[in-house]
Amino acid sequence: MNNFRLELEFIPDHVAIEIEGITFTNCAFLKLLIDNQDLCSSQNFEAGLVVWDELKRSLKKVDVI
Repeated sequence: MNNFRLELEFIPDHVAIEIEGITFTNCAFLKLLIDNQDLCSSQNFEAGLVVWDELKRSLKKVDVI
């Protein structure tokens, strides 16, 4: 049986990280770990970044929310 864990990683405003050409500061990431491996570091999910504000805007465009 696989172990499933979520971790919340805070990025303060004085730290900047870049993922897929997007710079992030003053935010939080919800990391999904399966068997202690970060799913986003898996080759199958390298492009698995979801930005909440962008997701909300996309859903509004199709009248889902």
